[in-house]
Amino acid sequence: PLHAYLMEGTSTIEFEVDGGITDTHTFSKGEAWVGAADVWHNASNKTDQPAVVFVVFMGAEGLENIVNR
Repeated sequence: PLHAYLMEGTSTIEFEVDGGITDTHTFSKGEAWVGAADVWHNASNKTDQPAVVFVVFMGAEGLENIVNR
């Protein structure tokens, strides 16, 4: 899993569950989100302004922490 905190700008996150995009959310400066280890997601900046995101990845040795698409 991961924890992300948006320090500047905006970031749009797409979450995919069961093979289809089910949720899109735009986060603004000061907001945070947690990404589940078994859910594909894609973060992007859809503006012309910079976005700064502080991300902490958590895991255990020997375990995968990404969902390949």
